[in-house]
Amino acid sequence: MSANVVQLHPAGREVKVQLDAAALQQGRDFIAALEAQWDQRLQALKQFAEQ
Repeated sequence: MSANVVQLHPAGREVKVQLDAAALQQGRDFIAALEAQWDQRLQALKQFAEQ
């Protein structure tokens, strides 16, 4: 699977690297959503354990 975040462009003996800002933002958004889900689950577990 590829996130298409990095694009490589051969230029003779060099390879130019280009980052896709939109793809990086999608990755950040995805991770932020997972983080929020885990925060909610851990908070619920903490409340259950403290009862």
